[in-house]
Amino acid sequence: MITEEAVVQDTRDNIAVVKVQRSEACGNCAAKGMCQALGGQSKEMLVEVLNDKNASPGDIVEISIPSKPFLKSMSVVYMIPVFSLIIGLFLGMQFGKKTGILDPSLAGFLGAMLFLGGAFTFARWYDRKAQQNIEYWPRISKVLSPSEHESTCENH
Repeated sequence: MITEEAVVQDTRDNIAVVKVQRSEACGNCAAKGMCQALGGQSKEMLVEVLNDKNASPGDIVEISIPSKPFLKSMSVVYMIPVFSLIIGLFLGMQFGKKTGILDPSLAGFLGAMLFLGGAFTFARWYDRKAQQNIEYWPRISKVLSPSEHESTCENH
């Protein structure tokens, strides 16, 4: 399970918006270039998480992402496109050799691009499906420190 500390910024219904500080792990992550390309230059990120622990704004919480859904998502994002590229290249080259219509190198390139496009289309569909499934959402696993407002309200 992947965990990170965050501060709750806002809550509504069963959702909390938390501010997460990028950890040292981000510096070693192979995907850090993707986060930066998506506008992630800041040291802080706002993330929507499931609020199973009834955290309040200002609380310091631990958020977690279960390993199984995380690994599924990473395979869709990284492994499927790579395998699709290789399979498309191979099939395209075979098509070019057998038919003689296209040069095998050009047919391989076109096949690789076609299969890669299909993989990205699948990844986009999978992302939309995963956003609707709460299994893939990060969640508050524990409240580490209640907000100051909450502790002063209890004293009165």
